[in-house]
Amino acid sequence: MHGPAQRRHACSLTCGTVNFGDDVFMNPWGFMTDLYQATQEKGIVPEFELFDLGHISTLQRLLSAYGLPHGGRIHCDLVMGVPGGFDGDLRTVAAAVQALPEGATWSATGIGRTSVPVLLAALSAGGHLRVGMEDTLTYAKGRPVRDNAELVTRAAATLAQRPPMDPQTARVFLTPSTRTARNRAPVRRPPPSPRRLGQRPGCARPSARP
Repeated sequence: MHGPAQRRHACSLTCGTVNFGDDVFMNPWGFMTDLYQATQEKGIVPEFELFDLGHISTLQRLLSAYGLPHGGRIHCDLVMGVPGGFDGDLRTVAAAVQALPEGATWSATGIGRTSVPVLLAALSAGGHLRVGMEDTLTYAKGRPVRDNAELVTRAAATLAQRPPMDPQTARVFLTPSTRTARNRAPVRRPPPSPRRLGQRPGCARPSARP
């Protein structure tokens, strides 16, 4: 999260480390807490990215220690189909949704060939959808995706049969209350945790997705 704070409205915050295929996506606890407190102080809304059930437990721990995010809305994205994380199927979506914090809103993302099955599972469970070329590069067998708009059209118009949120609607949805001082526990800053040689923390990616 570098650069002028006024240019940042939302970011991704991954709630733990995960084996990402042959790689390791590192998000140590100390890095997560520093990042979360920075979003609270700068008025940035985090989208909690969850790759497995252990990440949901870590999210519960984070909220218990540091309170609600800016705006008061706990919004999660279930990232499904990554080798080493959630399977991209209906049963796994259902298990993950049951474990989320009470009152949390959520979307689901299927990586690669799990994209459409996860979209359908999320719709059946009343969730939101997240799509994009970050997660899916193939539209159908043998045919690459043209652009993000093509994926949004398939998800929103064809499958969900409802319009996507525009940016202003998404801001209102994600920040139902900006009076977070009364909603959250006092911010506590533990000493920075030392990182072992070779650890590569994850990053907070600016996000325009609701």
